[in-house]
Amino acid sequence: MGSESGMFNRLFTFDSSTGKELSGNARLAWWLVVFLVPFQLHYNYIINAFYHFGAPYFDAGLFCQLLWHNDWRLMNPLPRGDFSYFGVHFSPFLLLVSQLSYLLPTDSVEFFAGFIASIYAALALAMFYALQCCVRPRSHWRMLLLALLAIGFSFNGFVAQGMWMPHFEYAIPLCIFLFLLHRARGNTGLAILFFVLALSLREDAGLHIAVILGLLIFLRYREQRSFHAIRKEVYFLIAACNYSALAWIIMSHVQATSNVGGVLTFIYTGNPPFAHLSWTLLWDRAVHIIREKSYLWLSMLVTLAWAWRTCNPYLAVGFVACLPWLLINWMAINGNTGALYAYYAFPFVLSMGWPVLALLWQYPLLPPSAVRSALGLQTILVLTGLVLWNGYSYKLNFAPVVGAQWGSYWLQENETKRALIREFVIKLHAGEGKGALGRVGVDQGIQSLTMGPFQGRDLQFIQPKMQSADTLVYFTSSYQPWGNSDIIQYAREHHLSYHYCIVGTMICLDTIRTREELQEFSSMLITVPIPANAIPPATK
Repeated sequence: MGSESGMFNRLFTFDSSTGKELSGNARLAWWLVVFLVPFQLHYNYIINAFYHFGAPYFDAGLFCQLLWHNDWRLMNPLPRGDFSYFGVHFSPFLLLVSQLSYLLPTDSVEFFAGFIASIYAALALAMFYALQCCVRPRSHWRMLLLALLAIGFSFNGFVAQGMWMPHFEYAIPLCIFLFLLHRARGNTGLAILFFVLALSLREDAGLHIAVILGLLIFLRYREQRSFHAIRKEVYFLIAACNYSALAWIIMSHVQATSNVGGVLTFIYTGNPPFAHLSWTLLWDRAVHIIREKSYLWLSMLVTLAWAWRTCNPYLAVGFVACLPWLLINWMAINGNTGALYAYYAFPFVLSMGWPVLALLWQYPLLPPSAVRSALGLQTILVLTGLVLWNGYSYKLNFAPVVGAQWGSYWLQENETKRALIREFVIKLHAGEGKGALGRVGVDQGIQSLTMGPFQGRDLQFIQPKMQSADTLVYFTSSYQPWGNSDIIQYAREHHLSYHYCIVGTMICLDTIRTREELQEFSSMLITVPIPANAIPPATK
């Protein structure tokens, strides 16, 4: 035990009397590595989600279209509804993102993938900077250890669980992390910048900040018994609450003028409020969270136990501050929200990086023993977030429950194939397939690749009760695999007996038309065998 403790001490301490500083170029190279590794892997993942697996339109395709060449009203793309997104969430930051889409030479999917991947990569950079505020590595192998911790943090379970449905909300814990980090370091200008950025992301960001600051203010006042010591944090807390209140007022006005239902009622409280709750429902959700979110409750228990063992309540703030969010979601009327589905647990990303923030907030001068304790806990949380999840199947899979697995971090479709898919979707969306394909039903993956609403009534979502269709276009992926009961049953009942694929891709067509009858689409398609016992031959 003593030898292990000594090794850990050597890893995270440095005798200033020996050794040399790393050069500026060497440090810059490490910063680039920490950014580029998670950026490229996350970017590949999102590109694959759209072009190989078929991204869910709600919400991946929706956000991709929302952020591409929008105007100051930030109008929701159809078929979601012809109203401002500010009626759903008040997120003025997205206006800047949308304007940026006019300047960069990318298509909509590449732009969206780059934006989301930048958020994930910035999580790694933020952690890398925070770690170097705690220890000053002067060798490449120690930089490597910190880089691995930082990159691992950007792939924790809360991030990985939502990757198949990319959401910008992960920027909220990122900006709060950087706000608190710079506030602790005394960098007031940068602290204000990230405070404003956090507030601009969503109307509830101010409340997340207020809860965290409230706990920190309580602990600091308990130690120093001086309002002077906490006055600036109080100002930030008041500003955060006031902004959230103003944002809710503006959002409510947009809802009233656009005849849009409120997210608070539709997703969380229901009407009448919480009438849907029962002990059975709460128990089932708790069991689901325990089975599938082991990285959540185990990280929380380890952190609380560590805080108790070291008599350091600052360590517990990160998870305690998220308990109100956990309770609100657990009681929500929406089933996905209640199960912390996909991205809904995003505030806990801050909790997973909290030990280093707690250290910097608690100590103006860092005691070596406190540094070792905080970094030890931070290492455990990173490792826990990487491997202990998807526990429902009792497997330690580092991949989303729905969607791609390990291969998703390497591009599955090259640029030639992606260009072929874009050409097909553009023709389909523009109505060029009206004569060749007839009435078409598409899955969410195809809709996610289009830019705007379907034209007329000749394109529709594949669903059990859709109107008659001559052709179905869909992804045969892990998200919507062949065997989908709706597609199989519909194709069987309507004798869509011809089965094609876009050359070299995962997109298939089931249709009543021969390849010759498909006209301008025929050169893109190859005939593939119909899966055994899937669809009976057509009868004419």
